Amino acid sequence: MTIIFRCNTNPEVGFGHLNRCRSLAQSLIQKGEVCLMVGPDNFYKTKKDNNIFKEWMPIKKWNSGEEDSVNLIKIAKKNNASYFVLDDYRIDEKYQMILLKAGYKWLQFYQKENKKPIWADIIVNPMPGVTREDFKSVLRNKSSKLLLGQNYAILRPEFANVTKKTYFKKIKKVLLTFGGGDDKGANEFVLSTLLPVTPNYIKFLVISGFTNPNNNRLKEWILLNGSQRVDLLINPKDVAKLYSSCDIAVIAGGTTTYEIDCCGLPFLIISTANNQIEQSKAWANTGKAKYLGDINSVNKHSLVTIFKSFLKVKQVSLEDNSSTPYDGSYEVAKHIIANKY
Repeated sequence: MTIIFRCNTNPEVGFGHLNRCRSLAQSLIQKGEVCLMVGPDNFYKTKKDNNIFKEWMPIKKWNSGEEDSVNLIKIAKKNNASYFVLDDYRIDEKYQMILLKAGYKWLQFYQKENKKPIWADIIVNPMPGVTREDFKSVLRNKSSKLLLGQNYAILRPEFANVTKKTYFKKIKKVLLTFGGGDDKGANEFVLSTLLPVTPNYIKFLVISGFTNPNNNRLKEWILLNGSQRVDLLINPKDVAKLYSSCDIAVIAGGTTTYEIDCCGLPFLIISTANNQIEQSKAWANTGKAKYLGDINSVNKHSLVTIFKSFLKVKQVSLEDNSSTPYDGSYEVAKHIIANKY
């Protein structure tokens, strides 16, 4: 089967969508399927993508959902593709109806706060605590298969080998990462808030994406204010190992939350996009994270108070019954293959 991935990614949207599409495609090609990528600019294509996707077809501009869906069908017919994976929150009901009338099946990543009607054959939402009831008002296809909860979170392959921490120790190293795109100034905000009020033995590791427009400013800030205590890495390799080397994380509310949970770190969330808010609150409800608010309204005093509360803790067991192996990529791939006919 040839499967077309329609993905939206850029510094503003972030790169979690693209990363999970890559991971899912890898699982599918291991099962003998062929995958094509439609949407992202060639600028975001890596050497590894040549081994994952048979073709990579950029879409420079989104004029309308109708135009995009018609174009997607043309690509499918040209390549004898029979299934779609849609990871683009711009997709509305009209878009889906065009695919439906053309006789195609598809899997769609969907946020419950999207509130747009959904007709997909398979719906994926890995947010903690999400239930079928959350989709009651938007679900239009009575035979849709809903893959809900953390067991269906799709992470980068390197996280499959992570050994999850089972205890929380004294904080010596803090991870800051706010996605692969625009951090909205969050890294500088956290550093400027926490560096002056934390002991000198605490080091900070900042991981930023190469498309973050604030990287140069961040480098200058660190050079002037925290060069002895802050390391800045831009697009490093083996992020799973780097994450696991830390004791606590302050992060955005996107895909990184699942990666940090996979590593077993306690974490504080500052959302940097509207579509992260519900997920950030959901993580807070699990007790594994603290949600501080969005980057435009987060309170410095709250950040300091909550962070210092972790400094007072000597050691706490992190073992829990809700831990997940994070085999979502393989699980979702199995459902696609079962659904393709």
